[in-house]
Amino acid sequence: MKPRVVSVWSPKGGVGKTTIALHLAAILAIKNTVLLADLDPQGGSAWCARQGLLPFDVIQGYPASQPDVKVMVVDHPPGWSDLPRGDVVVTPFRASALDYAATRESLESLKSQGSYQVVSVLSAVDLRRREEAEVANQLFSQDPALLMIRDRAIYPRVIGEGRTVADPVVVNWYGAREARLEILAIAKAAIAR
Repeated sequence: MKPRVVSVWSPKGGVGKTTIALHLAAILAIKNTVLLADLDPQGGSAWCARQGLLPFDVIQGYPASQPDVKVMVVDHPPGWSDLPRGDVVVTPFRASALDYAATRESLESLKSQGSYQVVSVLSAVDLRRREEAEVANQLFSQDPALLMIRDRAIYPRVIGEGRTVADPVVVNWYGAREARLEILAIAKAAIAR
């Protein structure tokens, strides 16, 4: 059976693609067999996998043959040279007017192709910052399906230990419950048909 392919892609760097890909793969691995394909030359997902604590496999590069999994998450490098593959594209961007302007064209292009289900995610949002709160409010009024990941210390903390927010070890860590709910919302949107 062909796996559901969920690409985490953005033309911009530094928007949380690897963080989202790792946590998303872990949440999906609770009920599915999952493979994460790390296409980013920085290899952040592969580094995390080498810690030996992830509940799914990570490979560097795209698999040469169809993997025997239910879901494949693809962590893309930034840019237009490597367009997203598969059924679903999760596109993170920061809550700033500049980041949204740079990402808007790519979102419109993906949506117009009709072959992708696009899941837009505001990433690392701190609503205490005035510009971020204003941009977030404006974008949510335009797109009620827009999802958000708050700027939480739990994300880099668990990744630094080779874990994710889905790991039972971190269940009681500060911010883990809220972070898991944010990633779960992305997972539900990504696997909805």
